[in-house]
Amino acid sequence: MGNIHLRSYGPRATVPSRGIPWTISHVRAKPPGFEPNHPEHVSCIEMRIGRLYHRFVGYLMELVWDPATSTYFSDPVGTVFFVEYGLDDGRGVVRYAITCRHVIEGLIRNNCDHGFLRVNDPHGQGLDFPTNPREWVLSERADVAAIRFDLPAEETYWAYPIERTPEGIMDAQTVFFIGMFALVPGATSVQAIVRTGTIARHSSSIPLCFQADPKESIESIVHLIEMRSWGGESGSPVFVYDERSPEDQYYTDPGYLGRHQARPHLLGMLHGQLEVEKTVSQGGQPIGTSRANSWIGVVIPIGDIQTLLREADVFVVERSSAGGTGSS
Repeated sequence: MGNIHLRSYGPRATVPSRGIPWTISHVRAKPPGFEPNHPEHVSCIEMRIGRLYHRFVGYLMELVWDPATSTYFSDPVGTVFFVEYGLDDGRGVVRYAITCRHVIEGLIRNNCDHGFLRVNDPHGQGLDFPTNPREWVLSERADVAAIRFDLPAEETYWAYPIERTPEGIMDAQTVFFIGMFALVPGATSVQAIVRTGTIARHSSSIPLCFQADPKESIESIVHLIEMRSWGGESGSPVFVYDERSPEDQYYTDPGYLGRHQARPHLLGMLHGQLEVEKTVSQGGQPIGTSRANSWIGVVIPIGDIQTLLREADVFVVERSSAGGTGSS
């Protein structure tokens, strides 16, 4: 049995609605007054991912100098997604861009002061907005980074209501995530891909590296997910949904919501994958080691994102002094 290593994937490697876009392809039970698109009336569904999820994510771009052509070009280094935080007294919401701290730390180590957030407009064309990695707020306890971010009013996009938390998470539940695939990220637009998997272990403690010193680790409570991922997908939002029906005997298990919620919840954010180190031998003699992807992903829980947004001093001050925007 080889050693276990963690690989994180950082550099290189709207419709206005409070709801979440999804498609119902099969309904098993129809209670009285059944409405097929009403989340409280959907009892058992086969979920497919709505195209509007692609308006929910973007890329973090690094400005890179190419000496061969004496020009700068923008290089995608990780995935970002957007959340909204409700203000007190119904004053609207404040929106934030979220990614992994280790992605931001990688840009800072590269002395990148001129990054971009790339998102698609309603026609699928990429729009770049300047961002300075040094202005992002970094969690001290988790691999989370955030910055306040609002697109111009005419550019509608979906931001997840961060107070909406999944309940009753169990092993073997189905998940999906959407993010950048480094091999084909898209030349001038966000061409994120969707991948699926299952919860392998709903809570586990493992050491994560995400600080200024890339070798320094902090013991972290995470979700372990059986799924495939590759370079550039660090920072991808991971969603979980539950196909148990209201009449299911397990539906009323302690910790599960009192009514069925068919729409997927944000489980957290993809950090990276566990890798297994194995000894390479030749002629019966060890000549080195190699690492293989275990296909077990590490997901930072949504609670760590909520904590940063709720407790970071800069965000508290911003929310107390500034008005919000309308909810999405």
